[in-house]
Amino acid sequence: MGLKRVGLNILQKIRKGVNTNALTPATNTVFRTERQAAGDTFKAISKITFEDLYNVIKLNNGRIRIIPKMSEFNGRNLIPFEMPEYLYHITSETNMNLIRSSNTLKVSPNEQLPGVYLLDKENFLTRYLCVGDKKRNLCKSILTHANDTNKDSSNLAVIRIPVESLLRNGKLRIRTQEDFFYYQDLVYRLQKGLNKKFSLRMLYNDNYRAQFEKYILDNGLMTKQELEQLMQEMKQKIHYGYKCSQLTQLEKHNAVEYIFNHDISPDTIKGIKCKRFSIDECMDSKTGTINIEALKRILG
Repeated sequence: MGLKRVGLNILQKIRKGVNTNALTPATNTVFRTERQAAGDTFKAISKITFEDLYNVIKLNNGRIRIIPKMSEFNGRNLIPFEMPEYLYHITSETNMNLIRSSNTLKVSPNEQLPGVYLLDKENFLTRYLCVGDKKRNLCKSILTHANDTNKDSSNLAVIRIPVESLLRNGKLRIRTQEDFFYYQDLVYRLQKGLNKKFSLRMLYNDNYRAQFEKYILDNGLMTKQELEQLMQEMKQKIHYGYKCSQLTQLEKHNAVEYIFNHDISPDTIKGIKCKRFSIDECMDSKTGTINIEALKRILG
C-alpha cells in the first residue's frame, strides 16, 4: 500500500521485565490534544461547504470524479480524485424494518471510527473474498452476520446511496479490512497466554485504552516508546482512517470500507434506493459458497 506498518517490528522486539516505574498511559494526551486542535480548525472553516471546494463529474464507468475548484485550502493541497458513484449498506430484513420506522440509517457509535459503514460494489465483489494473511472471506461473513440478526426470515436488504449526496452532507473516511485485521491479530498476539483480553474495537474508549496501555506496560510486553509508536499507528489507520483522495492507491489491493460521519436519512441524502433479497439467492447455505454473479445482479 506504500504505507509502512511498524507493528510487526514492535512485536518482534517485545522485551521481558521492562521497568514500568513512573510509566503512564502513552497516548491520552496525544488523542485529546489533536481532537482539540481539530475542533478549533473546524470552527474556523465550518461555513465552507463541499460545493465551495469541488465540482463533481459523472463518468461512464460507474464512478464520479471530484475536481477541486482551487489548488489549496486552509494550508492543504486539494487534488482531483475518483470514487464509486454509489455505496451500499447490507442489513437484515429485521433491521431494515427498524430503519424504515425511524426513516434513518443510524451511526454505529461503538467503533474506533463511529459512523455508517458502507461498501463499494466492485471492491466488495472482488477484494472481500480473500482478505489478509488468513484469507478471510468477508463477503460471506457480512452476509451471514446480517442474516444472524433476522427473526423468522432469511431476507436481507441492500441500501444504495449516491456518493455525491454523501459528500455534500457530511464527511466520508475510508479504512482497509487488511489494516483492521492486522492490528486486531497483533493485539491478540500481544496478550497470548495472559488472562486479560482486550479488543481492538473498544480501544476508541479513553478508559479502556488506558487500561490496555497499562496492561501492556505492566506485563513488560513493550517499552513506553514502542507502545506510543504502535498506538499512534493504530490511531491513524483505525481510529482516524484515510482520506477519500487516497482511495485510488488503496482500493487496487485492499478490501475498502467507507464510513460516513452522520445518520443517513432520505430527508437529507437524496437518491437512496432499497432492495430486498434472500440470502439463498447468492449463498449456498451448506457450503457457504458465494454466487458472485447472482450477488452482482442483486446489487445492480
